[in-house]
Amino acid sequence: MIKHPTTGDCWIVDKKVALAVLTFIILQFASVVWWAASTHANVQENTRRIAKLEQIVETIPVMGQDIKWLRKFLEMQDAK
Repeated sequence: MIKHPTTGDCWIVDKKVALAVLTFIILQFASVVWWAASTHANVQENTRRIAKLEQIVETIPVMGQDIKWLRKFLEMQDAK
């Protein structure tokens, strides 16, 4: 027991205080886990989007070559 500094009486810590502190710690831990999970999900989604955009950027030159080939083919067909 802790003694009061001026009166000398003993301070009694109620069980409710310990329960409140424990509940607070558990809630803080749960909120950190929730935050970490949502951050991880956001990072995964952004990584997926970046990969998709990189794939699109890589296919643009190929599409340009295909269009040039198709244009030449159509011009040859029109010339016949």
